[in-house]
Amino acid sequence: MSAQNLIPRIKEAASKLDRTAIASLLEDLAAKVTDADDLEEKSLITTLSHLRSNRWFDEIESFAQLMWKMGVHSPAVRRHLAQSFIENKEYDKAISILDTVLEDTSRDDFEHSQALGLMGRTHKQIYIDNLEDPLDHSQDAAIRNAIKWYRQGHEIDFDFGQRIWHGINLAAVIHKAEVDGISIDEEEEWQSIAESLLKQITEKSKTNGGKLESWEFATAGEAAFALSDSTLAESWFERYRDSEPDNFQVAGTVRQLRELWGKKFDDPKTGGILLRMQAQVAKSEAAGLEFGGEEIEIAQSLATDESMLSPQGRINDAEYTSIHWFVNGLERANAVIRIGKNEDDGLGTGFVVSKDELLGGEAGNPAYGSWPEFVALTNAHVTTDDTETRLNPPDSPDGRQLYQSHAPSKVFASFQAQRSVDRRWPKQHRVKQLFTSPFSNLDLTVLAIEGWNPSESFKPCPICDDPPSQHTNRILVIGHPLGQGIKFSTEGSKYLGHSQDPEMPDPETKVEIRYSSPTDGGSSGSPVFEDQNWEVVGVHQGMVTNATNNIDGSKFDANQAVWMESVRRAFKNSIN
Repeated sequence: MSAQNLIPRIKEAASKLDRTAIASLLEDLAAKVTDADDLEEKSLITTLSHLRSNRWFDEIESFAQLMWKMGVHSPAVRRHLAQSFIENKEYDKAISILDTVLEDTSRDDFEHSQALGLMGRTHKQIYIDNLEDPLDHSQDAAIRNAIKWYRQGHEIDFDFGQRIWHGINLAAVIHKAEVDGISIDEEEEWQSIAESLLKQITEKSKTNGGKLESWEFATAGEAAFALSDSTLAESWFERYRDSEPDNFQVAGTVRQLRELWGKKFDDPKTGGILLRMQAQVAKSEAAGLEFGGEEIEIAQSLATDESMLSPQGRINDAEYTSIHWFVNGLERANAVIRIGKNEDDGLGTGFVVSKDELLGGEAGNPAYGSWPEFVALTNAHVTTDDTETRLNPPDSPDGRQLYQSHAPSKVFASFQAQRSVDRRWPKQHRVKQLFTSPFSNLDLTVLAIEGWNPSESFKPCPICDDPPSQHTNRILVIGHPLGQGIKFSTEGSKYLGHSQDPEMPDPETKVEIRYSSPTDGGSSGSPVFEDQNWEVVGVHQGMVTNATNNIDGSKFDANQAVWMESVRRAFKNSIN
């Protein structure tokens, strides 16, 4: 097949969300193309746009680098490459490339306007990523730079769309600076910018019979949302959703509202709309984000009936739960991390344990001397440097690729529970692999979280010394299903058995715990707890079909975790 014929196949694979096929096709293209003349540049740029629509930035970077080697150095190629660097937090590289685009294009060029916006986005993300201490003003220059670049874009008058796009970003960063107490030299208030944008888009909608581009609906909704008109915002966001925006557009809208208009993000109707839109992004592995608005809306819609009140009584054998139980659960959530490619793209879950408790008697062994006091555990099928696990994943029963593991150098860890307390987006930490066991064995990776300084009050997840038994009532899970905000799986969470008797395990075989606790994509690597003291009994892997219950020999489908004692034993055996 010729190189040119591979382009429509890449587009088709992107439309089917088939990342495995994309990777294979890009390899074929790299092998067949030696010169830019072999392909039409317009087709290449369109292909980059298809990849961006699905937020597949690693693939964008690979494809753009390939085009660069072929001699295609157009501003559009450089802009897409810079976009991938931004999403992967390689901000210096993005700024360097965008500088060249601005130098090589004129003010009335579309790519010039795009580069101005991406410059604003880069500096905005630098500020957001370092927004851990509200009293630390070392990054204030970043948000001032973001304002400067968005202001230049907003002042462009040759294109309505470009002016609107930069305008809403300008209003958002001015608002963020105001909320965070940063002094800026801006005479125009963000409210007046939002009002002007909303008026212009409304007039265009009337002129065009209600027809607008997807992003124009989103901009109007964001402006109304910023101005606290939730009814109008709901209307615009409904029209936005109906316009079928792509994943890149939806993720950008959600990120903007969360990071820059966070104090206005508790509107139940608007939150519900965005939650439903975010499900679209989750389908292509652009992680969902937790809003909670839909649940609030449902709760508010519950009506009371006219049942007769009776004296208190026991309806069943259920027991009370103490406040200490809930406090313990919340404490464990503080030690759970989301693992993702960036703040929008969650891949899996992990959790922090004490090195000493994990390694037991081996903690003093020189082999583990470089390990920090606290380490994080997750699945190898979430992140690992093990080539076999990453490049040769097995297929699931329905023929799909079972998982997609990423190199530790490509992922970040963040403590999401804190966001529920202070509404600030948590810092994304680089990670370093300390140990890994392939998917075919323990499916485990141990990570060091770089740049993280735990407080004196931080408590890791304690490890349970006792195996679960048939007397265990429930198995509890804390994780990030679908890459969303932190979730507790406590309902329908029955303990169903294990792969072999934990009291007398084969020392060469891992023990797997089975349970019915609800999980989803993104839950991989979650801590699995017994239900009394919230102590970790296993590392969640996924679902297993037609498993055998060692208690009564029955067959069933269940979720599964690797027992923590199997993990501990692996460290002991690796030394011995």
